[in-house]
Amino acid sequence: MKKANAGNLEAQVALIEKLSGDCSDLPFASKNRNLYLHEAASQGYAPAQYQLAILYKMGETLPRNYKESMKWLKMSAEQKYMPAEYELAKRYKKGSLFVKEDPKEFLFWLMRAGFNGSDKAAEELGYLYEKGIFVPENKIEAYKWYSLSTHKDSHKLDLLELSMTTEEVERAQNEASLSYQKIAEKMKKEW
Repeated sequence: MKKANAGNLEAQVALIEKLSGDCSDLPFASKNRNLYLHEAASQGYAPAQYQLAILYKMGETLPRNYKESMKWLKMSAEQKYMPAEYELAKRYKKGSLFVKEDPKEFLFWLMRAGFNGSDKAAEELGYLYEKGIFVPENKIEAYKWYSLSTHKDSHKLDLLELSMTTEEVERAQNEASLSYQKIAEKMKKEW
């Protein structure tokens, strides 16, 4: 605790984990966790920024505050923290009281989340390209994104293949393989 109170990020993160897990039943555990979340987030720790964004959005252990939620979410997403990128995309897709619906921002953050390894973003991009929603209809891009998602339904790929030429399927599979390699290399570097 001394290290955490002195601003040591590693100690703060360790306390956040303890206060979220093993020690969550202790008196004031959530208040102390939130204190260290704020400390770590203020030092630029993207996972803490994301957690604060979610807590402020839900009003769980912190007062509900959409502006604070967006502030922390944007900070986290701008650091290429994939869960924050995907959450930000969802917020721009639907819009809300404090966030204007914005298809360009939605696609920007969804694409970034997809390229940073989000399976859900990849699946959604596949659907958007297949149906031509917010983007031009493109079977090759749809196939590529569906292929990159672990949530994929092979039935979707089978149906898509029926509407494609052999050359298109081959090109889509090659593009999916290249994209997969880039994502895997990026993840290797970050892990």
